[in-house]
This record gives sequence, structure tokens and C-alpha cells, in this order.
Amino acid sequence: MQLCRLDHTNTSTAKDILSVQCPAYKEESKIIGFDGIPYLNDNIDTIRLSQETFIGCYDHHLLGFIAYEKREQHYQITRLCVVPTHFRKGVASRLVDHILTTSKSGPIHVQTGSLNTPAIDLYRRFGFVHDYISEAEPGVWLQCLVRH
Repeated sequence: MQLCRLDHTNTSTAKDILSVQCPAYKEESKIIGFDGIPYLNDNIDTIRLSQETFIGCYDHHLLGFIAYEKREQHYQITRLCVVPTHFRKGVASRLVDHILTTSKSGPIHVQTGSLNTPAIDLYRRFGFVHDYISEAEPGVWLQCLVRH
């Protein structure tokens, strides 16, 4: 598996990102019991216009990616997606490890559905701790984690 920065402004790359993102978030929506995850509404244009940095994991094709934003005082992981056929095969771990080893300074924040135990467990293995819980929609809770 090879990691590289993705040029999400490229239409073909944006299509590849969506081909991973859509099935990944559909699986998360099943886990958390909520099909209104905003990223499920993304299209090629919303990906291309994003201000995020995208890092992809390849093995002949895109297996997963992580996206983040550098904010004033911290990094914010905004997306972590893996094709469902590669869940629990180390793709997400490689991507999170990459962010941790390449981020310059400041804490790293991430949010995921409070019922998304696999994601929460992954982040905890990398030293993320509970920060706070927020209600995204009535009855839909997000676990907010941070790593200092």
C-alpha cells in the first residue's frame, strides 16, 4: 500500500474519492442508524471545491483516504473513508498514522458518530481521547475526540 496526496480538484480523482466515500459512509450510516450524513450528498463539484487536504492509500486503486484541514490552532480530520471490502485491513490505521507523523504542531481533532465503535476504537488506539459530545441532529450524537 502506498500513500500519496490526492489532487481532489482533478475530476477523475474526485470520482475516485466519491467511489470510496459513498460506500464507506453508507456503512457508517447503518452503524449509527442515521442516513443523513452530509458527505453522502457530495458530488464531483463539492469534492473538487473542497478546501481540505486529501491523502490517499493505493494498492492498484484507491482503497481509502483521509482528509483534513489545518485551522489556526489545530488540525481537524474531516473525513476518513475506506472501501468496505478493505475494512479492518490496516488502511485506516496507515492513514491516521500518516497524519500523526506529518502534522507539524497543535492538537488533532476528529468527530464521528457516537455509535461508530470501530472508528472510536481506531482513534483511541492512536491516543485520541474524549473531548465532548454534540448533537448533530435530534437524536444523532457525535463523539468529538482530540489528540494533543
